[in-house]
Amino acid sequence: MIPFEDFLFFDSEVHGIPADAMTLCRFSGRLDRERLEKAIHETAERSQIGERCAVCRRNGTLDWSEKEIPVGIRYFHGAPTPETLPDSAISITRESGLRFWIYDEPEEDRFQLWFQFHHLTTDALGSFLFLDEIFERYAGLVVSHADVPDGNGIAAALRPEFSGILRKTVWKQLRTALGSLLCCRRFAPAMPLELRENAANGKTQIPGLISSRNASDAGAETELPVLFHAFSRQETQEFLGAARAEGVSLNDLLLASVFRAAWRLQEKFPQKTKRKAVQIAIPVSLRKPPQNFPLRNLVSVVFLTENLRNWRSRYFHSGTVSRNAKNVSETEQSRRFLHEIRGQMLRSHAEKRAELLLLELKWLCALRFGGDHRWGMKWFLRRKTPLATLVFSNLGVLFRDSRLPRTEDGRLCVGNLTLDEIRLASPRTVDAALTIALGTYAGRMTFGINHDPKRLTDESVRLFEHFLIGEIQRVRRFGEVSGEVSGEVSGRTEGD
Repeated sequence: MIPFEDFLFFDSEVHGIPADAMTLCRFSGRLDRERLEKAIHETAERSQIGERCAVCRRNGTLDWSEKEIPVGIRYFHGAPTPETLPDSAISITRESGLRFWIYDEPEEDRFQLWFQFHHLTTDALGSFLFLDEIFERYAGLVVSHADVPDGNGIAAALRPEFSGILRKTVWKQLRTALGSLLCCRRFAPAMPLELRENAANGKTQIPGLISSRNASDAGAETELPVLFHAFSRQETQEFLGAARAEGVSLNDLLLASVFRAAWRLQEKFPQKTKRKAVQIAIPVSLRKPPQNFPLRNLVSVVFLTENLRNWRSRYFHSGTVSRNAKNVSETEQSRRFLHEIRGQMLRSHAEKRAELLLLELKWLCALRFGGDHRWGMKWFLRRKTPLATLVFSNLGVLFRDSRLPRTEDGRLCVGNLTLDEIRLASPRTVDAALTIALGTYAGRMTFGINHDPKRLTDESVRLFEHFLIGEIQRVRRFGEVSGEVSGEVSGRTEGD
């Protein structure tokens, strides 16, 4: 039985800006190299959108290329070393297509697959659908090329329900987002990577090198380290229990924990951070059908700026909560309040939805700070402007509809292989000093933190990581105390 469904938080885009990211998959079992490469090429052939693929040019525009999807596969014998690591794992690069790095350790009966997807669809969710298709082909669940029905778009090979939505929304997103935000930017060239182990805390760091965006110092190099941290199955289950107890989703609690950690860092070490408003992509639930994820992504990015200080107080309260505040618990208040907001979202236009998402964020942060829901977030913005810039967005569910079987503890079985672990290295997104990739696999929650060293020091990021872990642990302990409330909350929380 799967502990609970896998889900992802991922830095994929800011206002639709595509970004690469590295997915690290660790398998146990003996690899059939030829079979894997065949599955990769067959999937790439079937995954073109109308026999064309989207290619991001150097000037930031997204063009359509009438050629096959470029696929690069590099095979290595043995575990990753500084000499064999990818040349660009965490940056948007000029090279389009798909890239794979395979590290085979036959003596240990295991191997690693490092995968980078260059936004061939409108967002990185397609990359995991693509990866799922490769695994299914390797396992023999997709017999041959001819067995897949014909049709345009990514639908034929991956998920039929996505192609129509992608075709209808792609140009709208590109015109409004990429044209205005990316036209003046240049992407960084590929640079070498190195892998080192942090002896102090045992975490693996994957520093990538990326040149400056400015043409004047195109030769400059900055280090982009990624810190990984994993929670045990028990800790993750307790965190899920805390979300149920508070009547909110895991997305909400994780987002609130990030805000709280940023605030603590600036409060305790103001000299290490710059006082600047938060830039954040609010997680949107993609798990309830119908999953119209491109439309939801259009309204999922909301910027918290200085202008929000002047919002009228009517945006900070709910009549339902105010009238019944004396008769219900705080947990019940939050559940009703969030339910009312989400109900309004379904009946509102995109612009109003963005405001309602922001309202939900304000309420959650006010709860985490122990303040009144009408004024807590307003006070937070005015008094405690948090750390630099945060980009934190939800991309959806990893392998949710996969035909691959699972082990008792929730790991995917890919033929004779077992997918033991998945790690995500968040990309360098535009204007982001700090990016976070967080998700679960087989009941364990893992996150990776990436930062821009020109804006944040390594020490500051380690402190942020310390505070973030502390906040998540604090929420988890709250779940232990309030576990008896979880039965009152419907099962929708786990599905959010």
